[in-house]
Amino acid sequence: MLQQFIRRLREQRSSGPTEGEGEEAGFTLIELMVVLLIMAILIAIAIPTFLGVTSSAKNRAAQSNLRNALTAVQSYEAGNQTYSGLNITVLSSREPSLSWVSGPVTKGSNQVSLEVGSGGNTVILAAEASDGVCYGILTFNGSASKSSLGSIPNAGTYYTGESTNGGSCSASGLNGLSTSTTPKAGYWLTAGFPSGLT
Repeated sequence: MLQQFIRRLREQRSSGPTEGEGEEAGFTLIELMVVLLIMAILIAIAIPTFLGVTSSAKNRAAQSNLRNALTAVQSYEAGNQTYSGLNITVLSSREPSLSWVSGPVTKGSNQVSLEVGSGGNTVILAAEASDGVCYGILTFNGSASKSSLGSIPNAGTYYTGESTNGGSCSASGLNGLSTSTTPKAGYWLTAGFPSGLT
């Protein structure tokens, strides 16, 4: 259809104006409507794609902040063999690009919430994407038989994510989640953050 339209334009240009048309020769109403229809279809396809990419980028930003925070936490643990003594002041000097808090984070910011287990063997980190999804990372160094936060049986790094539904997002709010072998919201997972959360 578009090729026919272009061909007709070329024919009109090459043939010149017909008798009586002179300078007023132009496009017909049908031709203009076809062009508008094509533009509307392209816009209808592009807008949902753009919105999906935007939402995904917001989630990736929060997840990236958590991964950077995890690197700082693991660096501290490697030097001290424990998470005891780890706090937001220590982490602010290790990773100054993040804003460390001990309570709820602000949605869509670069804030990361921190909670250290009482035995010094577990750390929970939380960040909230601007679309209201609260993401978290729990790392357990296995220095005790069981994590002092949550119900984590084995040493390792665990991931979670769930919609806050207008509530707050904090590391302490993620304490007590169970583990799951299948990716789903509201559980600690070993394979990475759950996807498709809004």
